Amino acid sequence: MIEPTYDILIAGAGPSGLALSAALADRAPDLRIGLLSPRHPAPWPNTYGAWLDELEAADEADCADYIWHDPNVATGEHRPHRLDREYALIDNDALRASMRERARAGNVEEISAVATGYQRSSEETLVVRGRGERTWEATLVFDATGHRPTLLKTPQGDPGYQRAWGIVADVTGDPIPGDSRMTLMDYRSDYLAGDADREPTFLYAMQLDDQRYFLEETSLVARPPVEFDTLEERLNRRMTARGVTVDRVIETERVSFPMGQPLPTSDQPVVGFGAAAGMVHPATGYMVGPMLGRADRVAGAAADSVRRLSSVDRRATRVWTSVWPSELRRTRHLLSFGLETLLGLEADVLRDFFEAFFQLDRTDWGVYMSGEGSPAATARIMATVFRHASIGLRGELLRRALSREAYHLVRALIPNRQ
Repeated sequence: MIEPTYDILIAGAGPSGLALSAALADRAPDLRIGLLSPRHPAPWPNTYGAWLDELEAADEADCADYIWHDPNVATGEHRPHRLDREYALIDNDALRASMRERARAGNVEEISAVATGYQRSSEETLVVRGRGERTWEATLVFDATGHRPTLLKTPQGDPGYQRAWGIVADVTGDPIPGDSRMTLMDYRSDYLAGDADREPTFLYAMQLDDQRYFLEETSLVARPPVEFDTLEERLNRRMTARGVTVDRVIETERVSFPMGQPLPTSDQPVVGFGAAAGMVHPATGYMVGPMLGRADRVAGAAADSVRRLSSVDRRATRVWTSVWPSELRRTRHLLSFGLETLLGLEADVLRDFFEAFFQLDRTDWGVYMSGEGSPAATARIMATVFRHASIGLRGELLRRALSREAYHLVRALIPNRQ
C-alpha cells in the first residue's frame, strides 16, 4: 500500500540528511517533507570536527562541545604552525537535537523505515520502496544514506581511503606538540625510524580535560587503505616515544571512508546529498562544515523546483546543479588532482608539502580545505604552494602534472561539463 504522498522525501538521517531536512523546514514550512531512517534519532557514531566560523555561519555554534583557539600543525623538524582559526569538536547529540527541532518546527515527518529502491509512479512522482512492502510517493527524492548510497547509482571508480584509529583516554604526559592544546596534524615520524616512508600517518589530537585526550592516528589517504592494526600500533608507538602513558581507554573509534569517488550522474530521478553525492573533500576528507553551508542553497533549489516544475526528471536535474554547480565540479577536479598527487608521496615529501601549504595565508588554506572555492581561486592557491615548495617537492608535483593525474587538470579547464 502506498503511504501518504510527500513533496520531498529524504532517505538517511545522518548529519547530511538531517541538515537538509532542517534547511527545508526553514525554507519551505508549507511543503510536506518525509525523513526516512531505520530509527530516530539516528545514531552518529563518528567524531566530527569543524572550524568554528563554519558552525557560526550555519547558526549552530552552540553545538560546539570544545573550542580550541590555537590549533597547530607539526610537519617535522620545523616549528609547529599555529593556525589562526578556531576549531571545534562537535557535540553530536546537541547538533542532532538542534536540527531535529528545526525540522519539526517545519513540516518534516520522521519515518522509521529503510529505503530499498524506487520506481516511477508517473511523470511527476516516484514511489520509494521500503522493507515490509512499505512505499512512499514523492515529487522529489534525496539520497543522503552515505558513501554506499541506497537509491543512487554511482560510477565505478578507484578511490583512495582515509582511515583512522582513535581513542578517548586519560593519559599521563602531553602528546600534543608545542604549547597548543589541539593539533590538526602532527606528521612527526622520528619514532618510526626506517618505517617512516611507508604508509605516512599523522596524529590528530585534542585535549579535553586535564588528563583526558582524544587521540587519533590517521592515514590522510591511501590506496589500498592502511590497516587498522598498523594505525593502532603507530599510535601506541607514538605515545611511548613522546613519554605518554595511556592510563585508561574510555572509548575507541575506527574511521574509514572513500575519497575521490566519481560523482553520481545527473541523469537520475533521485538527487544525492552529503557523502552520497560525493561531497567529501577529495584531498582532505572534510565535509561536515561545508555541507552545513551548502544545505541552505540546495534546500532553496529543491523547494523552488517542487513548486515550479512538473516532471521528476526536470526537478532532479535542477536540484543536482544546485548540489554540484559547474564551477564546483571544476574545482573538484582540481582537488582530485591534489588527491592523486598526495597518494604517492613518501613521508618526507608529504611533510614538505604541508610545510608549504600552511605557509599560505589563512584565507587561502581555508578556501582550499573547504572545497568551496572557485576554480580560479583554487588553481591560484595550488600555484602558490608550488612556489613555496622545496625543489624535490616541485619536481614531484611537475612529474605528476604530466602523468595520468593531469586528466583532472584538463577537466577543470573545461566549463559546463558534468
